[in-house]
Amino acid sequence: MKTFFHSVLIGISVTLAMSIVSCTKDNTDEPVNTTPAKYTIMFYGSGGGNVDGMLEFGIEEYLKAMNVGNKDVRFAVQWNMSKTGEAYSDYEKKQLVGEWGKCYRYELTDKTDLTKEGYKKYIYKNASEVPMYKQSTLVEYINWVKKNVPAENYIFVPTDHGGGFDLDHETLTKAIIYDDNHNLKGLSCKTVKAAFQETNTHLKAIVWFGCLMGQIEVLTETAPICDYQFASSHVSRTIMQVVSYLIEGINTYPDDFEKAAKLHKEKLEDIYVQCFQNIPDEKDASILHQENCDFSCWRSNKIAGINAEVKKLASFLVKNYKTDEKDNIDMATHQVYLFEKDNAYADLLDIPYALRKNIKGEAALKEVDELIKSLTKAIDDARITAIVGANRTDAGGVCILPEHHAYSIGISMYSKELDKSYKDYGASYTSSAFNAATQWSRWIDVNQTSVMDGKNLNPCNDSIWELYWLVDPE
Repeated sequence: MKTFFHSVLIGISVTLAMSIVSCTKDNTDEPVNTTPAKYTIMFYGSGGGNVDGMLEFGIEEYLKAMNVGNKDVRFAVQWNMSKTGEAYSDYEKKQLVGEWGKCYRYELTDKTDLTKEGYKKYIYKNASEVPMYKQSTLVEYINWVKKNVPAENYIFVPTDHGGGFDLDHETLTKAIIYDDNHNLKGLSCKTVKAAFQETNTHLKAIVWFGCLMGQIEVLTETAPICDYQFASSHVSRTIMQVVSYLIEGINTYPDDFEKAAKLHKEKLEDIYVQCFQNIPDEKDASILHQENCDFSCWRSNKIAGINAEVKKLASFLVKNYKTDEKDNIDMATHQVYLFEKDNAYADLLDIPYALRKNIKGEAALKEVDELIKSLTKAIDDARITAIVGANRTDAGGVCILPEHHAYSIGISMYSKELDKSYKDYGASYTSSAFNAATQWSRWIDVNQTSVMDGKNLNPCNDSIWELYWLVDPE
């Protein structure tokens, strides 16, 4: 997840310091209010090096949102402050309320003490004692929320840098919350699923509040534990309205979550897209860059429909890779849209579109056309809302988008032969819920072309930001 901390500081100045909340005296006392709300947000994450400021600013935004409309939402938080704050300037450090290396736990209410001194009472433990990536830590937090901030419906918001279905670390396929208090070890999709299953907690929604989480592998893994999932497939930014506008949507439509999601999209779209239009260069602020972005809401019970089509696509690729179409398939692979140039996440629907441009055989082309129709329908059935921001342009001034002129959903385009991460951790991928449903690894095993081999022709999103949080902590 990226931040634009400097620009936000100009607007919020010292008011950023007014940012945290209320809980019981030592976070373990008997709950003050056990009357279930309609919804409780479970906010869970880490500053992760440079997100602390945005998280604190976000708390203020969330409090404002909860005071709108029917007030059907409660808000629980557990998050680790960064270990040392080395990512911040001295000026930025002065704006922050939290203490480095501390874990905070509380319920956010309109009765809270938002002073810097008052914030100290919400320290739960030293962050070094709270490994956010462990199942036991998440289980304990879930149980605390259900006891202290109960609700009819729960929404889980894991927050920090995200890595999608990340194979670069270990066999747990880490996804999000790369906590620098714990050597950047991250929380995996499988751990999230296991923790909520252990606590017998079914979620109304998961809001994947981090980069690269809009991958079919991620959404498939956690589909059994939630009704809806929100995610971005691109390298994203810390836009706090992702959560605050959802709160407003729920308060407006407390009994119709899909209407709430649609209102959330309407309110979020302008600010989400505008944030990507003029991005200062890190070394020279007078140089502005542009990026693409997306954000979608998915029905978890419809993800299986997409996977049924992915299984057909995998069969097509494996079958035709053994024929004279091999070189044409390799060319198509180099043309698919990547959500960021340095990872193997391609736009799923763009794969058959690229195939249609390159495949020669009449029978194969007919099969590709049928795949495009059925896969498009499956994606449309599963997706409630979509924000599409195309700000980057090519040399001719044409917006850089996939061949089908939108975004669909991410999928891994690894090559077993060429991609080291897959060679090292392929067993993790093949054991995933997604692979069980699609056997996509059949294609990865035979594919001899890497989308990250430096020979790409694809119109990828050329991020100007280094994904430093994906460095192997071991």
